[in-house]
Amino acid sequence: GLTPKDAAGAPLDRFSFLDRKGTVSEEIQNARSTSYGMYVFFLQTLESAPNNADLYIRMIDLNSSAYVAGLRRGDRILSIDGNTKLDYNTQRAQNFKGINDALNSESMKVKWRTPGGQEFEKTINSVQYSINPILSSWVKDIDNNKVGYFAFSSFLSIVNDKNAPTPLQTDFEKLFASFESQGVKHLIVDLRYNGGGSTLTAEYLANKIVPSTATGKRMY
Repeated sequence: GLTPKDAAGAPLDRFSFLDRKGTVSEEIQNARSTSYGMYVFFLQTLESAPNNADLYIRMIDLNSSAYVAGLRRGDRILSIDGNTKLDYNTQRAQNFKGINDALNSESMKVKWRTPGGQEFEKTINSVQYSINPILSSWVKDIDNNKVGYFAFSSFLSIVNDKNAPTPLQTDFEKLFASFESQGVKHLIVDLRYNGGGSTLTAEYLANKIVPSTATGKRMY
């Protein structure tokens, strides 16, 4: 009853699409993207006007032009190409055209403010870069427990088109070896901004995370 229907009453396919330009396969299989590597969201703070919100960065891809320019998660975008009307209410009234046009452009001048109050303005270009989806990792002692953490932005493939390990698989092997050598017993996997990807990578991670008592048991 919840599956939407078309005009003829047939169920609509909401779960597949054609990757005509190869954008998705280029990112998932080859770990390459052509963009600014900058992802934004609206945040209501004490500085924003009542019933409104300002534009902030929620994630930056490592190796991207935005990262190289110095933009980081938590920075507030003050203007893009001189346009300071980036607040939620203004952008919503134009169906977010201003922001979408900027993020889909080839070059833009961005002015931003860091959480510490410093302001910068630089021109960045939309260029191809190698994606590193392991954004951050650490090990800490929390309440007498050894806790490991890593933030993971995309399930890129762990094997290339020749079935050889990709740099991501090598990075994961090193990361989990480090967790094991430090005696990590509790693991936090941060998937807040992860849009999915390769099921092979998901299976690989599941096998890395589950205890040895799960060996031979049904995964799914």
